[in-house]
Amino acid sequence: MRPDELDRNALDRTARDRSRAPEAPVDMTFVRRFRGPDATAVFRVAGAALGDDAVVLRTTARRDAEPAERVEVAAATAADVERFRTRLAPTPLVTLDRRRAPRERPLVLALVGPGGAGRTSVLEALVGADSFAGWRVGLLTLDTRAGALERLQARAGAARLPLEVVYDAAEAAGALRRLSRCDVVLVDTPPLSLHDDAGASRTAQVLDALAPDERHLVVSAAMRPDLAAPLRMRAGELGATHALLAKLDELPGGEGVAELAGALALPLRWVSDAARGSVAVHAAMPRLLAALGAPLTHDAPAPPPRAPVPDATPARQRAAAPHARGPRRRIGILSARLG
Repeated sequence: MRPDELDRNALDRTARDRSRAPEAPVDMTFVRRFRGPDATAVFRVAGAALGDDAVVLRTTARRDAEPAERVEVAAATAADVERFRTRLAPTPLVTLDRRRAPRERPLVLALVGPGGAGRTSVLEALVGADSFAGWRVGLLTLDTRAGALERLQARAGAARLPLEVVYDAAEAAGALRRLSRCDVVLVDTPPLSLHDDAGASRTAQVLDALAPDERHLVVSAAMRPDLAAPLRMRAGELGATHALLAKLDELPGGEGVAELAGALALPLRWVSDAARGSVAVHAAMPRLLAALGAPLTHDAPAPPPRAPVPDATPARQRAAAPHARGPRRRIGILSARLG
């Protein structure tokens, strides 16, 4: 392949991404909530409803509720949690030592999304992310708005990163050729609007010419899940392959995060937050699994459970009656195993 040619596989992938129908939203009804006077009683009810394979996702103390509903437990079966994880898990990001053969083009990742979602901040955070530690990173932007371009130029200059500005599809091949020494190229784009068909079409044309390996739809985690459908359709016109939930720190309890991810119905590689004052990116799946049991209200978390009373029942009798106990609290194990 000549350096000034686009990767044919990438072009074929772009055609598939653009023609692919949007996936149906993930059905989130598998997470069930049970209430009772205390944790033991609620665990017993959840276990009876979901079986011995039930997983407690979260326990919440509802201090202002009636005594009979003071504790709420979010639970699901392990099989349903695994289906959720499988549906939204991305394919592994290729490793640097295996990615590039001589004369191959860089890995190209594009970020698209509405204004205010944190798209450029996420791009800047990805520059220093662990995912690209040791990689030679290049930047490319299609966003030439006043202020936006200057900000990225300042970031590139401070980090001594090469930056290319592309105004139309005809400039794409030359920009990638000049960035050919990079291992990964991160692409910023203009804000995506539901009401600007012409702007979305221009962005789509340039992205098609760049043929990114992945196109991440950056969405604020505070977006209501029921508003995700039109944005998902618009992003589909740009060939979005992944979703990226930003600003998780604006939702301290994680309320609605898993539901929004399910509504977008795209694999998630990263999420971002600014909990420590600067934007940082994190692996998405552990955060999504933790958010599955997020409360529907801002109740205070339940206090740590008391130490269990030793069971004097003979082991054979306990094994013969597995459903007499409450559900096994395995979310920590699941997070480690599935994330």
